[in-house]
Amino acid sequence: MWWSKDTIALVTGANKGIGLQLARELARRGLTTILTSRDESSGRKAIESLLEEGIDRERLVYHQLDITSPDSVDALADWVSRSYGRIEILINNAGVNSIGVPDLEQAKYVVETNYYGTKRVIEAMVPLLKPGARIVNVSSKVGDFSYLKNEWNAKLEDIATLTPSSIDEMIQEFFRAVEAKEIKARGWPCMGEEIPLAPPEILAGYSLSKIALNAYARIIAEKLAREKEIFFNSMCPGSTSTAMSGFKGHSVEIGADTAVWIALLPPGTPEEPLPHGRFFMDRKDVGFSQMPVFYDGQFYKTLGDLPKSK
Repeated sequence: MWWSKDTIALVTGANKGIGLQLARELARRGLTTILTSRDESSGRKAIESLLEEGIDRERLVYHQLDITSPDSVDALADWVSRSYGRIEILINNAGVNSIGVPDLEQAKYVVETNYYGTKRVIEAMVPLLKPGARIVNVSSKVGDFSYLKNEWNAKLEDIATLTPSSIDEMIQEFFRAVEAKEIKARGWPCMGEEIPLAPPEILAGYSLSKIALNAYARIIAEKLAREKEIFFNSMCPGSTSTAMSGFKGHSVEIGADTAVWIALLPPGTPEEPLPHGRFFMDRKDVGFSQMPVFYDGQFYKTLGDLPKSK
C-alpha cells in the first residue's frame, strides 16, 4: 500500500451517511482523516462514534466547513495549510437533496450547494494537493447528461469547447425555465418520468446540480492531470440507505466502496496511468451519459426498474 499515517485525506459532509462511512474506511486504513461538516456539533459526535468503534484517535481530525460560505472554505484551506501543508486525498461528499418540483429559490439553493459549493472547495484545495493526489466527487446517476433533452446534451459532451462559463450559462437557462414553470417543455431533466406516479420534474434541481458538477469534473480533470499530476474522478454510490434517500437502498458500506477504491488506487505507471476524468459505479467506468442505476450489486436500466420493495 502507498499510504501511511502521514497521508492526509479530507472528506466533506462526513458527519453521517456515506460521508461518515468514507471517513471510517480511510481512518481504519491508517490515513489521517479530516472530517468536515456544516454543523460542528454533529461532526464532533461523528468523531466520538468512530472513537467508540476503536479507531485510533490520532487518525481522526475535525474541522467545521460550510461549502456554501466562501469564508468557511477559505478558513479550512488556511487551517489545512498551516496544520499539514498539503493533502493527498480530497473526497467531496457534502451536498443536499431537493425532492419535489423546484421553485426558483429551491433550484438556486441546491445548485449553489451541490455545484458551486463543491467547485469552491476544489478550487481552494488544489494548491494544497501534492502530485499524485486524488480528488473524488461523490456524484449521482441523476447527473447523467442524457437527462437533458435540449442543446445542452451535445454541448456537455463536447469536452473540447466546454468551459466553466458555459456551465454557468446552462445553469442560468435552467433557472429561467424554472421561473417560467417550463422545465419539461424546455428540455431540462425530468427523471421523475422513470418513477411511477411522480411528477416528471420531481428531481429537476438536484439533477441539474449534479449534471453541472459532472461537466465541471470533466473539464478540470484533464487540466489537473496534465499540469499537476492530480487525478480527479467522479462516482455514484447507487441507491444507498441514508437520510437523503429516506433510508431506502443498500448499505452505506456498499455506497462508499467505490469512492474509497478510487481514492486508494495504487500509483500509476507510464504503461497504466491512474484514471482521470472518469465516472465510476460499482468500481466500473460507466461514462457520463446513459448510465445504469446501481443497487445492491446489480445494475438496472432506470429507477423504475429497481425492486419494488426497496
